[in-house]
Amino acid sequence: IINTSIETNINSTKEEQLIFLEKVSSFTSNIDIDSVKLEDLNTNIENVEIAEITFKAEPLIPIYINNNIRYFYDKSSLTANVIKSPLATGDINILSSFTTYDITYIVINVGINAFANNKLITSIIIPDSVTNISNNICAECTNLTNLTIGSSVEKIGLSAFYNCSGLTSVTIPPSVKTISEDSFYNCTGLTNISFETGLISIGIKSFENCSKL
Repeated sequence: IINTSIETNINSTKEEQLIFLEKVSSFTSNIDIDSVKLEDLNTNIENVEIAEITFKAEPLIPIYINNNIRYFYDKSSLTANVIKSPLATGDINILSSFTTYDITYIVINVGINAFANNKLITSIIIPDSVTNISNNICAECTNLTNLTIGSSVEKIGLSAFYNCSGLTSVTIPPSVKTISEDSFYNCTGLTNISFETGLISIGIKSFENCSKL
């Protein structure tokens, strides 16, 4: 958070004030344009003191970004989902929680297509806070070689790791009840997969074309 104090300026024109406040509006929708005059028209801010009134500028779309992984958070449930993150590379370590604007959110879901078709990802750690792995999260991530599934995951979605041909070993934790269709389809590098108690359903073609199993 950047704290910036800006004094009123009687010399700034109405047009200049409007230009500045339009920029500020990209952070928040709760501004009274007619009530302020600002000195610095180019300041990049998150907290602004305007005519002795301080407001905290939150983004209009609730997205938190860490290491190019994007999290969509929900204030009502205090939970967050990983959403499509095309710029993520290398070793992916999904956060179990994060704090933004003084509120902490728990990451419970990895969303549809979160890292799909990303050839730059080499490993992914899904934390124990996550209960659901959605469809296609790493489909076609052919350079993914290491996968860690957290101890609270209950479901692995459709084609979640479809054609992740670089994977050689996967351990399914006992929390997992459902492995959906095509989850590990065409993971041709898989030589070992471990299941523990708790698994109820394995979908059609979940491990088809895993020729080394």
